[in-house]
Amino acid sequence: AMRGELDRGDVAKIKEQLVDFQSAIDLSVDSLTATGKNARNNPKYFKRAEARLRELNRRLATFKSDMNLDDRPLLDDVREHVTKKIDHLVEQTLRGNK
Repeated sequence: AMRGELDRGDVAKIKEQLVDFQSAIDLSVDSLTATGKNARNNPKYFKRAEARLRELNRRLATFKSDMNLDDRPLLDDVREHVTKKIDHLVEQTLRGNK
């Protein structure tokens, strides 16, 4: 959906979608954490979520390179947020839920 907005040059709509995207990332990671499962003992879903977030981060990097130079900083905060969530999942997998 953001690709179409980029083609139309609608940066305001991209900003809105990035806020929704970031909220969805938060919801998914928080929901996974709220299950109460120990990520160290049952890493399957945590590793799956980590892999999907890494894929999304790569797609955001590609999208950023397709944007105008002036608009690229919009994605910096979102990519940093996704990276923090990836790090959080890795930490849970290595140390368990504490």
